[in-house]
Amino acid sequence: MNDARFSTAAVGSLIVALAAGGCRRHDVDAIADDASSNSPAPTSHDCPVGSVRIPGGTFSMGVAKTITAVDDVCIDVTEVTVAAYGACVAKGACTEPERNGDDQPSPVLFQSSCNWKHPSDRSQHPVNCVTWDQAVAYCESVGRRLPSAAEWEWAARGGTKGSAYPWGEAAPDGTNANACGKECAKGPTTPYSTDGEPLYPADDGFPETAPVGSFPKGDNPWGVHDLAGNVWEWTSTTGKWHWTEAAERSILGTPAIMRGGAFNLCHASMLGAAYTSREELEWKSSVLGFRCARTP
Repeated sequence: MNDARFSTAAVGSLIVALAAGGCRRHDVDAIADDASSNSPAPTSHDCPVGSVRIPGGTFSMGVAKTITAVDDVCIDVTEVTVAAYGACVAKGACTEPERNGDDQPSPVLFQSSCNWKHPSDRSQHPVNCVTWDQAVAYCESVGRRLPSAAEWEWAARGGTKGSAYPWGEAAPDGTNANACGKECAKGPTTPYSTDGEPLYPADDGFPETAPVGSFPKGDNPWGVHDLAGNVWEWTSTTGKWHWTEAAERSILGTPAIMRGGAFNLCHASMLGAAYTSREELEWKSSVLGFRCARTP
């Protein structure tokens, strides 16, 4: 795997893609509306504690609506928390994420919203401001791996036909996902765009990340939390994958696919199960974290 290098050009592309893009149309999008195959109820057999087994199936995946088969997979119920990642750091198996601090100058996008070493207790918030390699190292340290983009989308769809969001078809409304509601105006130094209306009029209570599992109405049918909103999630899938020409030009190194959307987004489609974004492996931001998976 070739390492991508952080650069000011990459920061510029990401500000467009994720910050300003929070309330504008993104250049890589889609909710594929024809996923197929209803799956039987999962079991926790052969899955680590804190994860659930999701039976495999076949569905139409992503913007290209590619017919894709997925095997059974164990998916973590929550995004990896600051506390869990901290335990890995303490035993020397993981390196520290970017710590909370001033936004400028900074090697990470929106450092003032990083949860590591945050002045308030964010131990149960998702760890953010981590690179793809740091996410991989953590998952390996607990005997797991990052989910592939296909596994992630299948989990987010819940194995249901045409499900736009993990919970079904209803739009995000401030009770089922941590995205951009009225609270967005409360964080002038955080990654909110002011050029558009919030996604919903309600205040969801979290101007930045929320403790994992804070929006149970947004769970998929198997109780997996936060597959829409809170933070984008790294997947194991790397390389250029059905990008537009403009999107390909904005990536300087090897990209990895990110899924799920984040707390700063103002477009419902960007929280959809099929929506795909990507960034260089070395990128770090407060809107990006991860969860782990394992083959049963």
